[in-house]
Amino acid sequence: MDHRDYIGGPSLERRKLLEKRMEMIASLMNQLNEGENQKQENRSDKKRKRIDDCCGIMTLNWVGQLVTVLHRMFT
Repeated sequence: MDHRDYIGGPSLERRKLLEKRMEMIASLMNQLNEGENQKQENRSDKKRKRIDDCCGIMTLNWVGQLVTVLHRMFT
């Protein structure tokens, strides 16, 4: 199979891959938002801060890892 066997060109394939990535990112963001809503409901019940999250460092670390993964997807 060589490049002439493709119906669409490479730009079409790139566009499809980009659309799939954007759908994946959208679903991840929706899952994160749902998780945040559940966490906020749980936090309203307990007023004490988590012990393992020292001044939001763990949260920032997790966000940094997420940004790194998303950056690698688009480069």
